[in-house]
Amino acid sequence: MKKYTDTLQILRAFFWRDWLIYRTSLKDNCINYGLLWPLTFGFSFAVLRKNILFSSSQDPYFGSMILVGSIVVPMMVIAYVVIFDLMFDLESRKHVLFQTLMVNPKLVLLQRIIFATGYTFFVSMLLFPALILFLGSHFAIQNHAWVTLALFMLLATCAMCALQQACATTLTLQKLDIFWIRFNGVMMNMGGAFITTSALLKIPFLGVLFFLNPVLHMTEGVRGILYPNSNVIPLSICCLYLSIITIVSITVGWILFKRRVDHI
Repeated sequence: MKKYTDTLQILRAFFWRDWLIYRTSLKDNCINYGLLWPLTFGFSFAVLRKNILFSSSQDPYFGSMILVGSIVVPMMVIAYVVIFDLMFDLESRKHVLFQTLMVNPKLVLLQRIIFATGYTFFVSMLLFPALILFLGSHFAIQNHAWVTLALFMLLATCAMCALQQACATTLTLQKLDIFWIRFNGVMMNMGGAFITTSALLKIPFLGVLFFLNPVLHMTEGVRGILYPNSNVIPLSICCLYLSIITIVSITVGWILFKRRVDHI
């Protein structure tokens, strides 16, 4: 019993350490993604593009429906920063190795996923009240299911953090730029962050590639909750797929992390 108590106290200390480090950037992230992002992208999609590019659309929700998909951008950016800091500590101070000597390495990775999920979730969710506050009637919603949205966003951020961690275990510091362009950038742009991709799912072979993109299930899930009349992937499928991505990513991350640490 004392062993488990000591482990919990150590993990609590890890959480506190992470908070002390990232609380200094919380203000900047809130300004960037809770103020500037909804102001600029909200005005662009819900006002300018709605009246210029989407003016021929008969759906009054179309501009706002595309806008909410951009939630994956701050989600991916913040998850990337928080998660990758842990892994690339291996190439500098190696604090993470000290942590793995204190508790099971699997718990170290799991602790970082939980912290990153909570931090990313909080900042990302600021987008929605900010859009309502700044855009007013220009931000049109069919369904105000905020509890369902919050629960889904929690699952989505967890899947994003787990996926980023699994990827981070395979990379070196020199390959980060390549990773962002070839992996994160592709997932984001092909995952419906700035467009709706539901029609593309019907295309043979290409539709399968789009469907396998975890980011697509994040954007489709958000749109399906706020716009239930839209033609998107059912929420149940999005939740199931993201749950699978989370479990697989955590497992793969554990395996690859062990291999990497054993070779240091």
